[in-house]
Amino acid sequence: AVLAGIALGSRLASRRDPTERRAFLLLCVLAVWLPASSSLLGLLAPLAERAFPPQSVAGALLGRFAPAFLLILPASTASGALFPTLAGLYGPRVSRSGRNVGRASAANTLGAVAGCVLTTFLMLPLLGSRLAFFTLTVMLAIALVVLSGPPLRRRLLVALAAICIGLAVSLMARSGPRLRADQRLLFLSESPAGNVTVVQNRNAPSELVIDVGGSQASTTTPEGCLKNRLMAYYPMLLHEHPSRVAVICFGTGITAGTASLFPSAERLDCIEINRAVIEASGLFAAHNHDVLGHPGTSLIIEDGRNHLLGSEAEYDVITEEPMHPALAGVVSLYTREYYELGRDALSEGGLMTQWIPLYCMSVEDCRMVARTFIEVFPGSSLWLLGRDAMLVGSKGEPPDPLSVIEALSDSAISADLRAFGLDDPALLLSCHLMGPSQLADYAAGAPVITDDMPVLEHTAPAAVYVPGTVAANIGEMLQFRSPPPGAAALPGFDDAWTAVGLFYLAEASRDTMNLMIEANLLQQAVETCPRFLMARARLCASLHQSARILLESGESGMAWTALLSAVEVWPADPHALTDLAAMLNAQGRFDEAYRASGRALELEPGGVAALRARGRAALGMGLRDEAERALTTADRLWVD
Repeated sequence: AVLAGIALGSRLASRRDPTERRAFLLLCVLAVWLPASSSLLGLLAPLAERAFPPQSVAGALLGRFAPAFLLILPASTASGALFPTLAGLYGPRVSRSGRNVGRASAANTLGAVAGCVLTTFLMLPLLGSRLAFFTLTVMLAIALVVLSGPPLRRRLLVALAAICIGLAVSLMARSGPRLRADQRLLFLSESPAGNVTVVQNRNAPSELVIDVGGSQASTTTPEGCLKNRLMAYYPMLLHEHPSRVAVICFGTGITAGTASLFPSAERLDCIEINRAVIEASGLFAAHNHDVLGHPGTSLIIEDGRNHLLGSEAEYDVITEEPMHPALAGVVSLYTREYYELGRDALSEGGLMTQWIPLYCMSVEDCRMVARTFIEVFPGSSLWLLGRDAMLVGSKGEPPDPLSVIEALSDSAISADLRAFGLDDPALLLSCHLMGPSQLADYAAGAPVITDDMPVLEHTAPAAVYVPGTVAANIGEMLQFRSPPPGAAALPGFDDAWTAVGLFYLAEASRDTMNLMIEANLLQQAVETCPRFLMARARLCASLHQSARILLESGESGMAWTALLSAVEVWPADPHALTDLAAMLNAQGRFDEAYRASGRALELEPGGVAALRARGRAALGMGLRDEAERALTTADRLWVD
């Protein structure tokens, strides 16, 4: 849009004689259109998404490109016409035209460079994008007034300047990202490294989502926390004495916080490129064990690769909490050269990990990541739970997977795994999917990702809109599933191994929306290994989802049965309890609704939907004062 507009503007300007009036009009177009276009973008983007649903890469790109192109084109056309117009005004005399045009060109180039440098390195970091834009708009409006000629023109330009400032102020006062009604914005920071937001679920206040650069980075749902914790647990449990640890991509700090639980962790370097992420980390202190207050924690604001390249530090464990590789630039943390930097920074026997998301990644993409990793760490293993796989590689001999047994015996270390039943060594070891030989067979023939050939950066985005990637990846990986050597002798391992295998199949069914098959498989997993609490929680979620679908389709009787089964399987799900309370209220069973909503509020204090269910139940029981308190609180929290 920029280049097309400059070409179009230059062409249009070449057809007319340059005048001061035309130059001022072009400046006016820029002064008005710049703030107006940014305001319009917020209105056109949702319309473009509806017109071009992001069901493919082409559709997603078109939906984003079309409004941006249409809004940038007028400003770039005016810019393209402005330079030849000014050049014509300042170079009419043949004897001095070359000198004048050269000066105009030099001033234009220097201004463009200065604008880029000052905006990127000074205004955006200090002011944020909105205030920086407001400042630039005010500067342009002042320039128009100063450069105006006769009094009438001056007055007109002053009025125009006021309009520009008004538009900029309205833009600056506009709210943050678009949110659902049940979401609350807790944090917003704009920076050159990417805007960072933290959003809270009003119905489950403990559930936070951090968004970096427009993409969800992490969440504090139970399973979201578990994924990030396992990024630390796998290498920390496998290493015999992890005292020096590096966590690249701090994110929520949950991975780093889990590493801090290990008594042996004397030094914990947290590397994060975006300072705003660190500013938001206080909101996650309850989930990351307040890791920034840990005596061994050292915070490093730096690119992860640059840190490994420029630091002389040596680590026993290098792990990370990265973004999805389909996002621009993230592939640099998935290349052979990156793994080589990590290997060089490890002590002998040190461990490095790599996260592989099975969602929005084709089978070929996952095999490519594994192939690249074992190119540097041939003695690697692959662990899997749900839709998140983890590669663990070692510098030297691979660790014995059974070493996790001793570390799990420390209740302080394993506490965060207890809610899922994974503090049981047999269950955790059942998440071991492949050893070195199986991993080599799985990845055989896949290309290696390098800095010069970052193939994944081009193939991963294509899989974002492809359905069923989790099911396809699980199906491929299960062909190579092999238990750790010696694990079969552990008490209860056979049951745990079978239950985790059923969980994998249920995950694949969930990905293809076969909820009935998913529930049946999870039921078998629970019956096979009752201590596998994560299977219970997932079964509850599956039944709850089925109940909502049935209720929307008018099958209230079947929905009621499914919801009762969900709460019976896992009575610690606040969402299921809240919906149960709502249905009990609808049936006039206010005493039971009162108890169900009370239990939901114990699990999620301040949940708006649970408060409303509580208020309605209390009203039905004649507890008017309590009903008023609950409903008033719910209304206040909903609009807060």
